Amino acid sequence: MSSPFPKMAFATGWVQAVQSSPAFLTVCDENFRIVFQNHFQPGVDDPCGTSIFGWFPSEHHEKVRQCLSEARASGRPQTYELEGTGPDGLVSKYSSWVTTLSLPTGELGFGIISTDTTQMERVEDALSETASTLKSVVENAPDDIAAVDRQHLLVFLNRSPEKEDFAGRPFESLLPEQAREDAYRAIEKVFASGEPTSFDVFREEAGGFRYFTTRLGAVRNGEEIDKVVLITTETTLQVLAQTAREDAQLQQRELLEQLHQSQKMEAMGQLTGGVAHDFNNLLTIMLGNLDALIRRKGLSEDQRQLVENAKTAGSRATNLTQRLLAFSRRQTLSPQVHSLSTIIQELRPLLERALPNHVELKFRLSNLPLYAEVDRTQLENSLLNLVINSRDAIEEHGWISIELNSKPSDASTLHDEWIELAVEDSGHGIEADSLDRVIEPFYTTKDVGEGSGLGLSMVYGFVQQSQGKFSLESEPGKGTRVRLLFQAVSSVDFPPETLPRERLMPRGSGELVLVVEDSSLMRRLAVQQVVELGYKAKAVSSGTQALEVVHAGLCPDIVMTDYLLPGGVTGVELVRQLREKFDGLPALIVSGYADLHQRPEVLQRVGAHLLGKPFELVDLAQALSSSLAARRETDDSP
Repeated sequence: MSSPFPKMAFATGWVQAVQSSPAFLTVCDENFRIVFQNHFQPGVDDPCGTSIFGWFPSEHHEKVRQCLSEARASGRPQTYELEGTGPDGLVSKYSSWVTTLSLPTGELGFGIISTDTTQMERVEDALSETASTLKSVVENAPDDIAAVDRQHLLVFLNRSPEKEDFAGRPFESLLPEQAREDAYRAIEKVFASGEPTSFDVFREEAGGFRYFTTRLGAVRNGEEIDKVVLITTETTLQVLAQTAREDAQLQQRELLEQLHQSQKMEAMGQLTGGVAHDFNNLLTIMLGNLDALIRRKGLSEDQRQLVENAKTAGSRATNLTQRLLAFSRRQTLSPQVHSLSTIIQELRPLLERALPNHVELKFRLSNLPLYAEVDRTQLENSLLNLVINSRDAIEEHGWISIELNSKPSDASTLHDEWIELAVEDSGHGIEADSLDRVIEPFYTTKDVGEGSGLGLSMVYGFVQQSQGKFSLESEPGKGTRVRLLFQAVSSVDFPPETLPRERLMPRGSGELVLVVEDSSLMRRLAVQQVVELGYKAKAVSSGTQALEVVHAGLCPDIVMTDYLLPGGVTGVELVRQLREKFDGLPALIVSGYADLHQRPEVLQRVGAHLLGKPFELVDLAQALSSSLAARRETDDSP
């Protein structure tokens, strides 16, 4: 049967459109014979006149027949879907739309439009799978992802720890109070400029603080920004790591500053110690000659007074050198175990007398005796210096507090316990740029002529030399607090405090003293004093000369030598070599340094006594007598 459609007066353009349509258009009569079809495979006969069911697998015939019958009975369009496997083994799906129409012959017919939905469904399936994957990724992302509209209301939130529906709530309500203003400004910035930005958030929780960074970006609908997406990442570990790095860098800088300060103080200590040592030699000469002069007969009262004044000035100069040696940790100390509570209580009247009426002195002392091994005189001088410094810092009414307590050891030391002696005042304090310098010798914050600048440096050196710790805290207008820490010791079986010695002047009986001193002035003074005390003297300028005269036949009864000698032979080495020749030879080493006091084993090995510079004639007399007496006791022993 030929198609009636070529005989119809259809517009040429319409026919071309139908022929080129991707859909399958089929027209059949009421007996289901095809009268028109726009597509058929090349090489296949014209389908017109064939049954429509020849184009479907038999299992679909009933579905198609029923759909056509329902369209004819109801007069309304109907749809049906079919699928089948092609020669290539792929499953194809079709969706068909069926309606009734009148054929040009006047008969009732059917119009069928079929669309291949296979590719569309595959695209939809792929899109659905992609959307599902994307949803899973977003919901399981380690970050919190949200989107807000122009009113800052949530339109999306990937997850909620509280399992609540946050849609329509202000985004800022999810944040701690202190971060809401930052969030508001950041969202508005993105809506205004379209440029990405960020802000930081922290939350305080039971275990501490947690830190977050929120990054924001624009979501565009064409040219218009209608949403902002916010991605929040926890940065706690990064913040803690950065804080740790900054703390480590700060600690490193502080350690370097401490090292530089320590090196500077050490260099200054070596300089001041060397100056003080040399000055002690000069003072020994000056005081020795003044002492010899004042003992002469025939001096008028005016002459005697002049000598006394010069001797007083020399004594004051001696105190200054002792302070310099204290700072450089080279002063001669006589440490013994003392109760610090007892020392402070006994010093209390002197401290109170040193203060004017407008300054109140407070004591906060532990009830325990608190024992430490210190030089009592130096500790008393240190405490008096600190109280006087505090007094000078108080212009009107104020107070000074002296505290004494035990303090547990920290992890930086193996020592069990410390004793803390603290002096605090309500004075004007110290400026920050002066804090690191106040312990330097001759540096003072007082007006010209009101301080030597040696008080705190002496305290610092004394504490360091006593294996203690020194710290100073101050702020302008809020006073100053100085803390001295000493190692605590047990009170059991400590040696009793030495009683003040009697100022006797023992004399010699013509014993020969070998004097070894490189300074010509000191050498002459030593010979003069030794002879005045009833001894004979032989003087040389070096250890090498001393050994030469001994090898030449000199037999001294005692050797009196300086510690530092030219030629590479120290006083200790000289004594050692002389004792190899003269077993048990008494020896007296004279020195202005504290090194030998801090290392008594050095003197014990060579059997020598120590006399510190500067010294008076009575000191030399007792030192020579004690050294010779020790030899006699050894000789008399069975």
